Amino acid sequence: MIEAAKAIVGNGEGKEVEERAIAVGLRASTEPYPEDGLDEVLVWTEPEAELLEESLLVQTIGQVGYFEVQIFVPDHLLTEAKAKLQELGIPTAQQLSETGWTPGATYETRY
Repeated sequence: MIEAAKAIVGNGEGKEVEERAIAVGLRASTEPYPEDGLDEVLVWTEPEAELLEESLLVQTIGQVGYFEVQIFVPDHLLTEAKAKLQELGIPTAQQLSETGWTPGATYETRY
């Protein structure tokens, strides 16, 4: 279960992710960074006290080629959320070299 998530996608793809999030009942907003060729999409639930299922996040991202996904979870749910996302095809980020990272997710706890 996730509190919120941030997906970094290619420029112009953020609105597509945002629309899918809204279609499944989530809240979302997109911030474009055209100078970097990226869109940052924030996804959360309403009311914010509820947690969202990892499968909804993966459905929201869809087939968009994301650069990074960050999730924000309560500390006690971190391991479970990480395992579920890996099962659903969003692996844990691993450093490939000093200059690059594999596409994946970073997991951050809020409390």
